Amino acid sequence: MWVGYVARSHQVAPAALLGALGLPTDIRDRRPLGEIAREQNKRFADIRTLLEAAIAEEKRKAAEAPALGQEP
Repeated sequence: MWVGYVARSHQVAPAALLGALGLPTDIRDRRPLGEIAREQNKRFADIRTLLEAAIAEEKRKAAEAPALGQEP
């Protein structure tokens, strides 16, 4: 699977996940995660850990943001 698929599955912005992997955030990267791991000389488990942390951070930010139409 690729970064965009993971982002959609977890309802987070692809740019947040790309940034966590040290990749450019302004282009669509459809490479499989395993290929990204190989090119960065990392284990797939390390890539997964980075993505999980970025997803958790994005979810935390979303939970802290005031709902639309409410006073901050």
